[in-house]
Amino acid sequence: PVHQPIPHAKLLELLDASDKILQSVLRHDRRATYGIVARSLQGLLEAESCAVFLVPADDPGFLVLQAQWTDLKESRSDEKIRLPIRSVEGGGLTGHIAFNGEVTRLSKNELHSHPLWARTTPRHLQPSECRSLLCVPLMSRRGCVGLLKVENKRLAGAEASSDVGFTHVDEQIAKLFAAKILLLLESCRTVDALRELLQAAEKARDLDEMFDLILDCGLRLLDADRGDIAWWDEPKRGLMLRSTRSPCNLQKGEFV
Repeated sequence: PVHQPIPHAKLLELLDASDKILQSVLRHDRRATYGIVARSLQGLLEAESCAVFLVPADDPGFLVLQAQWTDLKESRSDEKIRLPIRSVEGGGLTGHIAFNGEVTRLSKNELHSHPLWARTTPRHLQPSECRSLLCVPLMSRRGCVGLLKVENKRLAGAEASSDVGFTHVDEQIAKLFAAKILLLLESCRTVDALRELLQAAEKARDLDEMFDLILDCGLRLLDADRGDIAWWDEPKRGLMLRSTRSPCNLQKGEFV
C-alpha cells in the first residue's frame, strides 16, 4: 500500500521535541526528563495519553512505569506500576508487545478481540476505555529496554472516538521518536555512570584502584565481561598493564 509521508510541520515538531529532550540529559531528576518525553509524544500524536516504561537493569523481566501524561493529569508514577514482560493469554498486551519487540497499532475492535487483552479498566483515560493503541518497544543491543505506550487518538482537540485510530504516519513518527529516546537513554546511562565513577574516584586509595574503577565503568557501559587497561610508562618506554578483567598470564604492573 502507498502511505502518506510525514508532514513537514510534524517533522519540525519532532525535531524541536527531540532537541528539548536531549538537552535534559544532564538533569539529576530523571523522572522529570521522562515526563517531558511522555508529554512530547502525546502532543506529537494528538493522543489522550502517553506512558513511558523502562526495563530495570537488575530486574529485566518487568516494565516499570516512569512517567505518564494524560488529559486528566500528569503522573510521574509514584505508585510504581510494574508489568511482567510475557506473552500469556489474558496477561496483558503491554508486556506481550515488549516480549515480542514489535511495534503494534490496534483499533478498538482489534484491541478488544485480542486474546492477550487483560480486560482491565484504564482509570487514566477519560472514557475509562482504550479506543486505540500504539506501542513502540525500545530495542537496543541488550534487547527490550523500555516501551512507549500511546492511547486514544484524537483529532483537532476532540475527544477520543472509536472511529479515529492511529495512522501509519503516527507509527512512523513514533518510531523516529523512539530512536531519539534510545539515544537519550544511552546518554543518561553514560552520564550516570561517569557521575558514579567521579564520586568513587574521589575515595580511591591509589592509582591502581583508580584504574580498576575506570575499567569496571567501561565494561558496564559496553556490556562487556572482560577487558584491560595498559598505560604507557615513559621512563621504561613500554605499555604497563594497570588493570585487568581478563584471563591472561600477565599481572598488573607487568609490561605488555
